[in-house]
Amino acid sequence: MTTTIKPVFGIWTPWAEVLCYACHGQEMRTRPGRKIPDAAFQRLLGDYPGSEAPCRCDKCGRPICVEGRDDVTTLGAMRDRINDAIPGAGAHLDQTGGMCVGLAVPLEQPAPGSDPNPELVWELQIGLAENGDPDDLDRSRFWLGAMTGVWGDDDAFTTLQELTDAATIVEQVRRRLQEWRDQGGFAVDGRAWPATNRGYDDPDGRDADHD
Repeated sequence: MTTTIKPVFGIWTPWAEVLCYACHGQEMRTRPGRKIPDAAFQRLLGDYPGSEAPCRCDKCGRPICVEGRDDVTTLGAMRDRINDAIPGAGAHLDQTGGMCVGLAVPLEQPAPGSDPNPELVWELQIGLAENGDPDDLDRSRFWLGAMTGVWGDDDAFTTLQELTDAATIVEQVRRRLQEWRDQGGFAVDGRAWPATNRGYDDPDGRDADHD
């Protein structure tokens, strides 16, 4: 017999953590010396009343839902699915500014102080469509992209997979990671990777520019 653990309330922190309140604690970490009022904290320690598909607390692994942030909970659940399906993937949530959330799978970052090769793919990124379904991860839609070269450049992002389901994203990530390990990279923007190795190009024709 399988026992289902009910999700509890979670919090999304400025340090890109998703935590249950038992792991976070009562102190407001952004306001040292101040605490969440006792009655409110006791409520937040309890079961979450919604029906959203939960993600896992970064510290204890308990299922959690971040109230009012379906995007965080859904991308957190997508992170968990990738890491469960692909050991060593290292998918993690990013704090992208203004408490916005991103989901990334690291590949290889340029060495500090070096001039990045503009065709060097160093991170996969997964985004959530605005019409995602917080109640069912498999009904949500995601895109997959790659960051190349210098962070922040207008053309540093390339779309690898347009909006699709969670299962397809997992298989795309698995494929790209395998290509990275087998041949040191993969095609982006219609170019073979690397230019001197195998003449590889994307057979699916999905490496289109991101608008």
